[in-house]
Amino acid sequence: MTTDWIKRGFRYEWWANREVLNGIAELTIDIGQIESWFAHILAAEMLWLNRLQSAPQEMAVWPELSTDESRDLLTDLEARWTTYLQSLSDSDLGREFSYTNSEGEPWISTVGDTLMHVLLHASYHRGQIASAMRKAGIDPPLTDYIHATRSGLVNPDLGE
Repeated sequence: MTTDWIKRGFRYEWWANREVLNGIAELTIDIGQIESWFAHILAAEMLWLNRLQSAPQEMAVWPELSTDESRDLLTDLEARWTTYLQSLSDSDLGREFSYTNSEGEPWISTVGDTLMHVLLHASYHRGQIASAMRKAGIDPPLTDYIHATRSGLVNPDLGE
């Protein structure tokens, strides 16, 4: 794993999250908890960034956010993650850091494992959102990674 690979994963992450948020914003019916799942994606991304930076938790893990609040948070998180990711070297990915989880338990993880978790966690919940939309008879946004890369939808750099 390299920082270039992780950065590409986050570029995909931000694109996919924007696609899902745009799909949610276009809904004309209530589809259960999809806004809650999306807000959780963003809150978890903030939580893990806070942990990686040894900063206090800024928001609840399951916040209630409007679509506009989610859009603002997504924009803020992209900027904050970009700054963080630009500061990393490949050797930083194996560095361990300590944190306390939501149950108050102390843990140690590597930076690389944590970054991979952030990407996979969001993908899981985007899948839940897509499934709920399909169940309601609505075509969800297409957020497959290979679609994004083949179509040139993933920005090739972080503005470096």
